[in-house]
Amino acid sequence: MKIKSLKLFSIPFKVIALVLLLGLCISCKEKQKVKGDLIITNVNVIDVINGEVWPLKTVVIAADTIAYILDSLPGNTLEASQIIDGSDKYLIPGLWDMHMHHMGDSLMTKAIWPLYLAHGITGVREMSGIPDDFATRDSIMKGLIPGPAEYMIGSPLIDGVSSWMPGDHHILIADAEQARAWTDTLHQQGFDFIKTYSFLSREAYLAIHERAKELEMEVSGHIPADVSAIEAIKLGHKTIEHLIGLELSSATNEDEIREQFREVAATLSKEGPDKPSYDLFRSLETEPIQSIDLQKEDSLFSLLADSDTWVVPTLVLQKLNSYPEDTLFANEQFQQFLHPTARGDLIKKEHHNQGEFKTTIDYRMNSVKKLADKNVKLLAGSDLEGGRSLHMELELLVEAGLSPLHALQTATINPAKYRGTTATEGSVTPGKKANLVLLGANPLEDIRNTLSIEGVIRRGAFFPEEQLDSLKQKAVEVLEKAEQAYSIFQEKEYLESP
Repeated sequence: MKIKSLKLFSIPFKVIALVLLLGLCISCKEKQKVKGDLIITNVNVIDVINGEVWPLKTVVIAADTIAYILDSLPGNTLEASQIIDGSDKYLIPGLWDMHMHHMGDSLMTKAIWPLYLAHGITGVREMSGIPDDFATRDSIMKGLIPGPAEYMIGSPLIDGVSSWMPGDHHILIADAEQARAWTDTLHQQGFDFIKTYSFLSREAYLAIHERAKELEMEVSGHIPADVSAIEAIKLGHKTIEHLIGLELSSATNEDEIREQFREVAATLSKEGPDKPSYDLFRSLETEPIQSIDLQKEDSLFSLLADSDTWVVPTLVLQKLNSYPEDTLFANEQFQQFLHPTARGDLIKKEHHNQGEFKTTIDYRMNSVKKLADKNVKLLAGSDLEGGRSLHMELELLVEAGLSPLHALQTATINPAKYRGTTATEGSVTPGKKANLVLLGANPLEDIRNTLSIEGVIRRGAFFPEEQLDSLKQKAVEVLEKAEQAYSIFQEKEYLESP
């Protein structure tokens, strides 16, 4: 009986012990804190890879990295220096402007760079850099100047012996020997890639590619008129800007146009920009689209889709050149955020015939849809400064026929794919850099919602909407003062120009 009694009481004792142990574990678990430096609760995470929305997530950021993405947790389980309520908000990766130019003066430091941050642009790709840009980048990376978290710097524009707009941001090259020497120099100076331009000779272009390949350096930019797009793609031309070169290589009279180009280019002045050089540049954009061979075009786009070459359409600047009266550009903030010289261009264009520009942009809007349907790799770039123009580029990509998801990808995951950095950026994923944008509305429903910015996270630091508005206001004040200095001369010059 004694032994039996022990057996009877041993079973409930074990059960009670187990229950007590489980209770203790649950209690311990409840007391454990999810720790981070910045935590966003109850937020809708946009998956830019698959186009899904992950509702009610808690995003934990440690230092400058996304540590975890969890289902929403009770507030008493969270511990961070800053906890943001993300209810009814949407979290996307920081945006990239993959084709921008700065004006190279103090206004960029005082006004334009902060505007990129204020518009959720945490990465930029400078398409006509100079050596002075490296010091600026260093200051931005150190946080001395408010601005993006990532900053690629391309070389000055590498052009032929003549160019329609030379200057500090241009290098004129006569032959293969100079091409190789300059490629070495630009590589030594630290530029991220070589930017080629329209009047570069085929001989020099091939030499640049040959030397750049040896140096493992990217070649991007315009496909020179002396080179077929097919040859450029096969050489490994990394990004094609504005679609330049694609139309010429799709024209029925491609060889004739190239020969005319060579004849005229040989007569151009080597002293600087002039009307003949500008007219030649414009003709390379307008003449080919008058005689497109759709079969050649389709074959070229298929080759592009199977290659490692990307296309950066830059629709917004071309639309501005063509339709300055469009309601897209009537937004007061768009004009307020432009450098005064760019505002001057708006004045100038109102007094010129836009026919040739309209033909070009209309064709290119249609081409973007064809490229997307072929699965050609696309990147978003504005060719303007100020931040807001990148959002307008996304809107135009949707107008051209892309889905909101595809348009968003051109400024998020696609730049990461192009850079080979998908392990560290491009999506809202644990382990990736905490460069993020908090939106008030879903951009997958309407791409214009990328402007509903309620906060920006740059390398783990949160900038609330009020702080972003302050950056915008300071920028407007600086630019308005500068406009007063520019306006008297600029308006008179532009209005009186032929």
